[in-house]
Amino acid sequence: MTTTELASEYQKVKRNYRLTSSFKPKVDQNKENASNTTRGERTIADMASTKKVNRTNLQPLELPTKQTKRTNTATRACPPMTKSTAKHSPSTEYNSTMRTRTVTKYRWNSSKKTMIDHQEEAITDESKDPPKTLQPLTAKSGYQHLGLSRPDDKHYEFGLDNGIEVHLVESIKLCGLRKAREKSIIDMISTLCSHLTNREEDVREWQEFSDSVAIAAAERIERHALEYKAVVEARDEAYGRVNDLRVGLEVVQKEAAALREELKGVLTEISQTMSSFSPDINDTAEQVQHRLVTRLESVRSECKTEMVDAIDDVERVHEEEKLCWEATIQNWKEAFEVERDKAAAVQTQLNDKMSELETERNEQCLSQTTMQRIGDELLRANNEIARLNTLLKDEESKKQKELEEIDDKMKRELDDIDTRVKRSFKALIDSKNKEIEQVMQRAEDAEASAKSAAKVLAQLKERVTPMIISTSEGSSEK
Repeated sequence: MTTTELASEYQKVKRNYRLTSSFKPKVDQNKENASNTTRGERTIADMASTKKVNRTNLQPLELPTKQTKRTNTATRACPPMTKSTAKHSPSTEYNSTMRTRTVTKYRWNSSKKTMIDHQEEAITDESKDPPKTLQPLTAKSGYQHLGLSRPDDKHYEFGLDNGIEVHLVESIKLCGLRKAREKSIIDMISTLCSHLTNREEDVREWQEFSDSVAIAAAERIERHALEYKAVVEARDEAYGRVNDLRVGLEVVQKEAAALREELKGVLTEISQTMSSFSPDINDTAEQVQHRLVTRLESVRSECKTEMVDAIDDVERVHEEEKLCWEATIQNWKEAFEVERDKAAAVQTQLNDKMSELETERNEQCLSQTTMQRIGDELLRANNEIARLNTLLKDEESKKQKELEEIDDKMKRELDDIDTRVKRSFKALIDSKNKEIEQVMQRAEDAEASAKSAAKVLAQLKERVTPMIISTSEGSSEK
């Protein structure tokens, strides 16, 4: 292999190395610390094709909708590029969609002394990979994930206010108290039961809030853990690729040394062959040899310069990537600590609120005890009222029986009196009827006497009238 072929092969290796290496260029450390984007939210193509990145407006971390699965060890998360480092990275040659790309690995064939194609791998679009989602979390698993304890629901008995209110109101209504006193006690019971209802609602709301906080914190912690794991895997992958590239570079250097030794042997043979020629040919050979040596030295210096530049670029990019990943890991650790502090603060607030709710629950227990005592007193009063009502019913039944007996006796006496009165009335009526008959008989007799007297008077009148007329005429004559 000639030096020109060696140089061309080296250029191919260098170009393929740049295509297979997507190391992060050097950027500002402050800007890097401010960048907290997740692997699941940005793909390799978006990161590689980004020219200008706004790192001042930070957004809170959101739950990634998918986690892509890497199908090739040569691919990894690549941060965005800047204009100052675009010329040092081949990422500008990427297609924005990263549809396909061929990664070529080479091996040295010692028999032919040529570089042959070893393997071609296709990198497909990451959006076609099956998504990797987080496991669903519950409130219990969230508390366990945070190392916190949730208040036990068995200490709380909800939904008793309506039953207590109905029971106490019915008991008070059965006591037969005055209306004002009854209304006052019922209003007090309604107020206490409504207060108990409000406290139960507060407890439910705080429990729901604590559950949501625990789930959100656990999801964020799990997401950060997955991101940290992905970063560590990417870092290990980058280290492995750098080591592979170093091994490949060492192999290339060894092969170049072997070629150099072989070239020295060929030059020695050529010089020995040329020494047997005539002086003119020797002079021409010396000139050609001088030109070859000069060309070889120039090519060698160029190769050394390019190799040194490539090694420097690899080391520089490796150090920059190492610093970037360390800064990212530190940022995620700080974010994790901040989230843990927030969770601890929320737990403290929940503990304070639970202590307040416990105090209120004790007060409610006391008020419930008082209400229970009042209910017992009302129950005893109801029992006494029931006993008195029973006695009153017994007395009423006795009085009813006595009144019925008196009514029966009075009815019998009235019947006797009525019978006697009827008898006396009948005797009186009979006597009166007899007297009336006698009077009517007497009246008839008197009427007959009157008729006979009228007849006598008529006769007397007939007799006396002529005498009166004669008398009156005699007196007139006188």
